[in-house]
Amino acid sequence: MFAISEVFFMHKVSLLFLWLPFLVVLSAGCSEKSLEEQRQELAEQKEEYQSKIASISDQDVKEALTQLASLMFWIREGDLERRIPPKKVQYHISPYTILDDYQDTKDMADQLAAGVLLTTDVRYRPQEAELILPFAYPFDFSINWKQVTLADGTELPVVEQDPFTDQSNLIPVALWDSSAHRFTTQLKKHVNLPIGQVPPPPPPVARARGEMILTVPESLPEVDYSVSDVGNHYDVSGWRITLEEVEGHRVRLLFKVPEDVSVEKALSLLDQVEVEARDSTGSFLSRSNTGKGPAGDDEQIIEMLDQLIDAAKSGELKDQPLEQRIQGQQQAMLDDADRQLYVEVAFRGTVEQVQVFLPGFIGETTLSVPLDLAPVQFNVPDNQDKPQAFGVRTRVYDHTASDWELDQPLEADPGLLDQTIKVERKEGGNPGLADEKLNMLYFHFPDQMSNRLMSDFDRFNQVRELTFLDKEGKPVFEYDPQERDGPVRFTVNRIEYYPESFKQPAVRVRGELDILMLPEIDVRWVSVDDLPENYEMYGQTLFGPSAADNQVPDLVLARDAEGHYLKRIAEVRHSFDGSWPRRAYHFYDKPVGFLFIDKGPVSHATYSFDIPLQD
Repeated sequence: MFAISEVFFMHKVSLLFLWLPFLVVLSAGCSEKSLEEQRQELAEQKEEYQSKIASISDQDVKEALTQLASLMFWIREGDLERRIPPKKVQYHISPYTILDDYQDTKDMADQLAAGVLLTTDVRYRPQEAELILPFAYPFDFSINWKQVTLADGTELPVVEQDPFTDQSNLIPVALWDSSAHRFTTQLKKHVNLPIGQVPPPPPPVARARGEMILTVPESLPEVDYSVSDVGNHYDVSGWRITLEEVEGHRVRLLFKVPEDVSVEKALSLLDQVEVEARDSTGSFLSRSNTGKGPAGDDEQIIEMLDQLIDAAKSGELKDQPLEQRIQGQQQAMLDDADRQLYVEVAFRGTVEQVQVFLPGFIGETTLSVPLDLAPVQFNVPDNQDKPQAFGVRTRVYDHTASDWELDQPLEADPGLLDQTIKVERKEGGNPGLADEKLNMLYFHFPDQMSNRLMSDFDRFNQVRELTFLDKEGKPVFEYDPQERDGPVRFTVNRIEYYPESFKQPAVRVRGELDILMLPEIDVRWVSVDDLPENYEMYGQTLFGPSAADNQVPDLVLARDAEGHYLKRIAEVRHSFDGSWPRRAYHFYDKPVGFLFIDKGPVSHATYSFDIPLQD
């Protein structure tokens, strides 16, 4: 979905822009003009209307219409972008998958509220405290903070952080960043100290009080379509939902609003609609762009904008406020569209199945949960000799952990790396930046369980050979890893090079990479009743022995009595003076056993490649 609310906040616009989703009417048909021609035409039209608005004498109206027109054309540009097929397929996990773990939406909301944590890092960032949610809640929620108390007893009011406003004069205060779920305390005005002098650290947050407000749908209606269902519809709570179009990666649906539903209610419900799509593999495709609004054509929005400009120039808006005029026009536009709204989504892949989730269409309630949180620490001070309970217990599962129990190879076959490592070519860096002529070759290791124990940074160990060749097969450049300022460098899992720096055009690159492998991964089950020596259970927390880092499992997964793998809250390293550290593994619920996973010894393999640099 378009981030309309974020743009509103950025521009500090008035209430009238809450109506904008119903004012942006995007054409459904395909233009005979090319996308580039349509973009050029849209840019010229935008410039034309900016010029018209600039001649309005009323400064407030001019500013409001300028922002309205800019946002309108920005969204229309998004309509064109949705028609561009994706360059590669990308998947994601549907936010509604979490519902399968709970009895109903109320149970899910209760479990979310029970698992909220506030964390601090008193050593390195004492001025901050972060709220950690046990999982991503798929419906609307908000938090109203009342007060933050510091370790020295200072009580601070809480103010919503505005990234576009200078709030440095708000002292003392706790600024709340709702997008990052983070507090930042401001106690004194910033003062430039002499070089080498460091101000004393502020007291950390000791408690935060407030209220979490969760929207809880009574149920979650869902309608499903296949690509062969174009033109078919479902009726849900008086709404008629029609699959109007599926065009490769793009899906368009029509929603006919019941007569007894107001425009305001329709706007609210449409904003909550989520469209998911699967490809032929059955996996959920990620979304690249979404548009919502009344079904219609481009002429209506242009006519409305013309009318508003004319009314502003004639002074009519003095008798009828702009917001009121827009409300009347958007109602007329909805009626002209036979009370039909549309949702159009572009996905990063070819659509085979469509799922439409309709939260709020069959009633919803509001759950208010008081919050009184004392922070916990994921980075503990030295000499804390035992784990501190985090004070939460809730059901949150890790659905990827059971993959370790599947009957499958855990590591790739080193003899087949020349076939299984895939290469992705990217030409050109970031336009306008110094590296815009930079080309890159990415190496993608095959999807294996070992990737959960070793990152690309470690996997692609070093370059053994790297030579660029011209069309006759002669070398034009040989890579030297010691030459840091040369036209070629190898970083993590990619070759970066500037083709114009070669004495002759390069058409191929060949070489060898040293790849690190984990051929002896060990996976073993350990019951809480049969823990190895010096392992201890503290409620939901497994506390490991005092040991060097290479003597503890590389990964610890927990399972509950029902056979579900539990989501881990944190792995905390407890250090001690003069002794080895201990690790505490905190989980959201009580385990009955664990999977201990060890990497085992590392081996080396050679990956050889000979890659064309041109199609």
